[in-house]
Amino acid sequence: MTVFSKRIPCNDGRDVSCNVLEVRVFYDLGGINYATYEPKPRGYYLSVTPLVVDKFSVSFQGFTGLHMLLNKVNRQSKKGEAEALRLMEQNEQMLIDEVCKRHGITLKEAV
Repeated sequence: MTVFSKRIPCNDGRDVSCNVLEVRVFYDLGGINYATYEPKPRGYYLSVTPLVVDKFSVSFQGFTGLHMLLNKVNRQSKKGEAEALRLMEQNEQMLIDEVCKRHGITLKEAV
């Protein structure tokens, strides 16, 4: 479930096509990652993903975004959500900078 979402205009990178970076905070039930067989904690996550958005569609290239656990919780709650949003403010720019650095993306405006 998405808790917060915003899109930041950007220019194409050297290895990915995009016109926006989507910054999103979401709640994930967690469980087993069947690709790596590692447990994924239940909690609130921050993700930054390069997207191509046009009038009728949204597309993305796989494995180009990043996400990080903000707040590990036992169940979804308003308190956990508020803490995740507070932590998002501290970590958002770091994740945006890392995605831009990895793919050579430049932002059209300062965040």
